[in-house]
Amino acid sequence: MQDINLKHYNMKKIFIGFVILAFIGCTMTPEKKATSIVENAIKASLYHPNSYDPIGTIVDSAFAPLDAPDFYDKTLKLYELGIEMERCDRKMKHAKSSMAIWSDSYSAYSRNEYNDAKEEYDNYVAKMETLQKKCEKLGEELKNIAEEGKNFIGWKVTHNYRAKNNAGLTLIGENIFILDTEMTQILASYDMDDTDYKNVQIMYEMMKSAAEQ
Repeated sequence: MQDINLKHYNMKKIFIGFVILAFIGCTMTPEKKATSIVENAIKASLYHPNSYDPIGTIVDSAFAPLDAPDFYDKTLKLYELGIEMERCDRKMKHAKSSMAIWSDSYSAYSRNEYNDAKEEYDNYVAKMETLQKKCEKLGEELKNIAEEGKNFIGWKVTHNYRAKNNAGLTLIGENIFILDTEMTQILASYDMDDTDYKNVQIMYEMMKSAAEQ
């Protein structure tokens, strides 16, 4: 009889535990829920997780297109294509200058140099045309996404913290996380000090300026 009562008591404790956990999960504020998710993600990425010291978290609504990970990725790709086009254009102009240098000479060596420069020029012209088509296609995709309008896609969480890097120096980090509507998973995360992130923000500002004209 005593064993039965003990089992009943243990089952009651387990049941009460589940109720408390469920109640905590239901009453957790969005800020606490978001903070818990991003803190765990950041700790997992640190060289020294024990040095992690949170500073603050801001939770805001995330809207497409600018907060959508797919839009971000396409914008970054467009930026990278633009940089590649600039590099290609410089090399194309250099090859064209070489053609001009060797075009007035008639020795076998000069003709070879000219032909090499012309081949290089033609290759870069073809490459430039390919890059331009990719840019136009990507630009059209971004335009179509933007024309769909502003849509709620989840939550944008900005989190500041201190932590030691791989050299043991304590630095301040600032990350942005895009969470789904239920705050159950991270859709994307960005280091605000990262060069790619800054370049995308520049592209966004250019898009906004173009749309306002």
